[in-house]
Amino acid sequence: MTPVLMIPDEKLIKSITIKNFDYFQQQTRTNRQLLQQYANDVFAMCAFGIVMDSLADRKNKFYTLGRETLDIHSVTILKLIVIKIFPGLARRFCITLLSRKMTDFFKEVTKGKLDSGKDLTVDDITAQAFIFFFGDFETTFGLLCFVAHEVAVNPEVQERLHAEIDCVLADSSREFTFEIFNSRLGYLDAVIIETLRMYPIIPITDRECSKSFELPPVLPGVKPYVMNEGSHLWLPIYAIQRDSKYFEKPNTFDTDRFLDKKSNLVNSGAYLPFGMGPRNCIAKTFALMKAKVALFHIFARCWLEVCSETTMPMKLKTRGVFLRRKMDFGYG
Repeated sequence: MTPVLMIPDEKLIKSITIKNFDYFQQQTRTNRQLLQQYANDVFAMCAFGIVMDSLADRKNKFYTLGRETLDIHSVTILKLIVIKIFPGLARRFCITLLSRKMTDFFKEVTKGKLDSGKDLTVDDITAQAFIFFFGDFETTFGLLCFVAHEVAVNPEVQERLHAEIDCVLADSSREFTFEIFNSRLGYLDAVIIETLRMYPIIPITDRECSKSFELPPVLPGVKPYVMNEGSHLWLPIYAIQRDSKYFEKPNTFDTDRFLDKKSNLVNSGAYLPFGMGPRNCIAKTFALMKAKVALFHIFARCWLEVCSETTMPMKLKTRGVFLRRKMDFGYG
């Protein structure tokens, strides 16, 4: 089977975004579910060419099954360990990460977007499609949530953000294309980058060692550690990005640290919200652009303020593999 390449329709993305955030503007509190629905609808359109309207149909399968699948907790993690360490046992007892209804749904959606061919099976394409879904949905949604919190509790950041967006909006002679989002919103970029430093949605990652090498001693007098070929290395992204060795005042939301082009912190090796190198997140560019478009339209319409339910400092959930807030939003 040969997959059909889906070309994102810029006008359709804009239409989905404007519809969602015109509705967002009417709310007295930020709507966590609305941010999820936005991420869902844009992904469905760009990846599968399916036009969804989660505002009108809030129980559509793409959205409800996606939320169910990404609710990764202890049972799912245990299944993953069994599949990884005891693959024969997992096959014998039919242990899978995804439910049958989720697998069947993605297969049906994928079949409708294929031309005949011999290179890939439906299962191959379905697996790749789900990887995009997994890498994009929670990343975009989580980023939007954390940006909303930090901008709300840091009014000076919000003022600078509004000033930049107002400047772009004042130039009414130009269409708001992706090129505009890439070239004229430097401060919004800094807000996003700093948010992902403090709140990497996937807080840990791992790599398999392809060639033995020696790690230097962590302390004087301690022997070096040899990583053998085939061994796994876990990288604590959250801890690294909150380490004062790499980032001054790491628990402070400071957008200016990424406005200085000479600092090169993004490429320092200590900034890893999407991983690094050829094995970094496949959905990185798409997720960042989708989040950036959403945030532009949010702050073109709204001013976020804290309320009595806002938790300061931020409290994070300890359950699951994604970094999430412990409580739902509490902003006016």
